[in-house]
Amino acid sequence: MRTTFKPTSLQGYLKDVTYAELVEEFGEPHRPEVVDKVRVEWNLNLDGARVTIYDYKERTPIEDFTNWHVGGEGRIALLALEEHFPGRIVRG
Repeated sequence: MRTTFKPTSLQGYLKDVTYAELVEEFGEPHRPEVVDKVRVEWNLNLDGARVTIYDYKERTPIEDFTNWHVGGEGRIALLALEEHFPGRIVRG
């Protein structure tokens, strides 16, 4: 499910989901070597849709953070993620 691919663009948001829930669902995130704007991110392929979940310019402790940015190559990324977290997707 985890993959490496080129950057995605913001499609929407994943709300009221904890770091622990994301780790349970998708495993440990990628942690960039240089923390600039993103501290953790998941690069996923969900049913053929490229999905990136990440914190962006946040300073809330990661264990307390619950509102994530979702990137993709179109709205299909949000639809694929909706299957994992129903009712917690907000279109951007």
